[in-house]
Amino acid sequence: MVVINETMARRYWPDGDAMGQRLKLGKDWLEVVAIAGEVKQRRLNELPQPFLYLPLLQDYRSNMILVARTALEM
Repeated sequence: MVVINETMARRYWPDGDAMGQRLKLGKDWLEVVAIAGEVKQRRLNELPQPFLYLPLLQDYRSNMILVARTALEM
């Protein structure tokens, strides 16, 4: 399973719903189970980029980054 952001959903499934679709990552096929909002990766003024999120136990890496949602408006 995989969560993708809105930009990735629009880019790869422009004519339909990305939910339930599958994508290949390496040798594995993953099903899109949710679509997340956009997240700034490096700078507050950057344009949204296609991005995907994998469950921690599905793809653990020691350099993981925590993304937190706050009530602060930018």
